[in-house]
Amino acid sequence: MLVLSRKLNQSIVIDGQIFVKILDIDRYVVKLGIHAPAQTSAPREEFLELNESTLIDGQIVVKIVCIDRRTVKLGVQAPAEVPVDREEVHERKIRERTGQEAINRNKPARDGLVKCPFTGALG
Repeated sequence: MLVLSRKLNQSIVIDGQIFVKILDIDRYVVKLGIHAPAQTSAPREEFLELNESTLIDGQIVVKIVCIDRRTVKLGVQAPAEVPVDREEVHERKIRERTGQEAINRNKPARDGLVKCPFTGALG
C-alpha cells in the first residue's frame, strides 16, 4: 500500500485519469471528491473516517490511514501497473512528456489528455 500525505484541496492521481481530492477535513471524518471517467465505477463524493476505505473500479482501494488537523494520509492499494502520484508530480510528468514549461489551465485538453476538474491540469 502506497501512503501519500495530502492537505485540504490537494489531490492524488490514479492511472492518469482518476483524481481524488481532499474536500474537507473534520476531526474524525474526511470528505473526498472523486473525479473519474464515466465508465469507471467509483463514488463521486465520499465521507470516510479513520481506517475506512472506498473501492474504485473494483480494484483500487483508497483508505484513510491518518487524520491530522490539516493533513490526511491516504493509503492507496492498486495493481502494480497502475501509477499513483501526488497531483503536482503528475503535472510535472505531463510537462516532461509534452515538453511544456507549464500547463496552461485555460486551454482545452488535447492529445487525449484528461483535464482535472478540480485544478484544470492536464493528465
